[in-house]
Amino acid sequence: MNGLKHIRSVAGLSGAALAKRLTVSQPTVFEWEHGKRRIPPEQLKRLSSLFELPEEYFGEITAVSYTHLRAHETVLD
Repeated sequence: MNGLKHIRSVAGLSGAALAKRLTVSQPTVFEWEHGKRRIPPEQLKRLSSLFELPEEYFGEITAVSYTHLRAHETVLD
């Protein structure tokens, strides 16, 4: 599973809501989540700040990153 899609979902954000926060289009977020386009470094920094997670979390989900993510589920509440 793509890390960005999972993190966005756990945070309760739609693709459209995340796109708005990042000032990108919804299709751009879709392409990032489905591996059709790489996330640019400047957007990785914004995602890291928004979700309070290291940039590395926006790749493939691992058991370790998932456990850490669960501890951050309320970041955007």
